[in-house]
Amino acid sequence: MVLVGNKSDLGSRSVESRQAQELARGYGVPFVETSAKTRQGVEEAFYSLVREIRRYKETNRSNKKSKKSTQRRCTIL
Repeated sequence: MVLVGNKSDLGSRSVESRQAQELARGYGVPFVETSAKTRQGVEEAFYSLVREIRRYKETNRSNKKSKKSTQRRCTIL
């Protein structure tokens, strides 16, 4: 998961950047501010999401490997 703040090009904000950063830190996820109008941060948001997905998959892959090695199997010949 990635927390994305949009419309960063506007002067007025509903949520301050600091508040969003603290929320993202609380959830343990990256925070990226974006503006579709100026294209600021849009690519970074997608790259951050891809990195998070890869990290999640790698964590699950290593967990599955460790579970497989501890499981016992019965073989009938």
